Amino acid sequence: DNRSAEISSLGSLTSTVSQFDNREKGRLLASGALQLTSDHLNNQNGSVAGQQGVQLNLGQLTNTGNGSVYGKNSLNLAVSGALNNDQGTLRSDGTLAVRAASLSNNSGSVTSAGTATLSTTGAVVNRGGQILSDAGLTLSSA
Repeated sequence: DNRSAEISSLGSLTSTVSQFDNREKGRLLASGALQLTSDHLNNQNGSVAGQQGVQLNLGQLTNTGNGSVYGKNSLNLAVSGALNNDQGTLRSDGTLAVRAASLSNNSGSVTSAGTATLSTTGAVVNRGGQILSDAGLTLSSA
């Protein structure tokens, strides 16, 4: 439980937990690479950031209500279930790769300065949202 708290590292940060609650302005930060493996990351109004890249291997991601996931060099999300980014931000100044069962991005933002690849086996819902890349975007959905 990291609600309204901070876990940070001046180097790399790696964590494997069953559930990670980072709501209510929780912060998970690394100056190096950040890797998290979890059944569910709840990042509602929280922040996850890695300066050398972020790798999230999740069963489910809730990144709503101004939640932010940022990877400076790269952002790689592997979500076996639902990825909810409603009113959230997924951003990389480098490459972005998202694989999920489904993506809800209503009024959300998925952006990359480098190439971006989004792949889902289910629906992509993007009402009022943005999915943008400065260097090429590949989107595939069942």
